[in-house]
Amino acid sequence: SSQGTVEGVIKLSLENGKTVFGDWIRVLLVNGKFKVPDVTIDKTMKKGKKVDLIISSHIEFFKKFRGKTADPGYLVAETLTTPDGTFKFSGVSTGHYYIVVTFPSMINGCKVAWQVPVKVSDSQTVHIELNNINLALPTYSRGR
Repeated sequence: SSQGTVEGVIKLSLENGKTVFGDWIRVLLVNGKFKVPDVTIDKTMKKGKKVDLIISSHIEFFKKFRGKTADPGYLVAETLTTPDGTFKFSGVSTGHYYIVVTFPSMINGCKVAWQVPVKVSDSQTVHIELNNINLALPTYSRGR
C-alpha cells in the first residue's frame, strides 16, 4: 500500500507581534470532517457575551468531534507536538484526511481549535502549518 508523511507546525501570532508555538498539543489525523459551529462575533457585542459564545463553540466543536471518534476507522493517528510546535505522522496511507486540534488545547492562554484538510500522496511529505489564519474557531484568552 502507498504511504506518505505529514509534518506540521502549530503556531499563533499574538497581538504584540510575537509568535508562540503550540507545545504539547494533541494533534489528531482523522478521516472526514464534521460541521464547525458557526460563530459570528459582532463588534458591538459585550466582551462577556463574546467570550461565552466562543467558549460554547469550542465545547460544541469538541462534542461533535468526540461523537465522530466513535465511528470505526475515523481516528487514524494521534500525536503530541514538541516544544517547537512540530508534529509528524509517518506511514500514512495515501488519501484525504483532516488534521484536528480541539479542546482542551491552549497556546499562551488562548483556546485553539483546527480542522484542516490534508492530502497524502505516495512517498511524499506534506508540510502543514496550523496558525491564526486557518483556526476553526475564534480564540480568546481570559486575560484579554
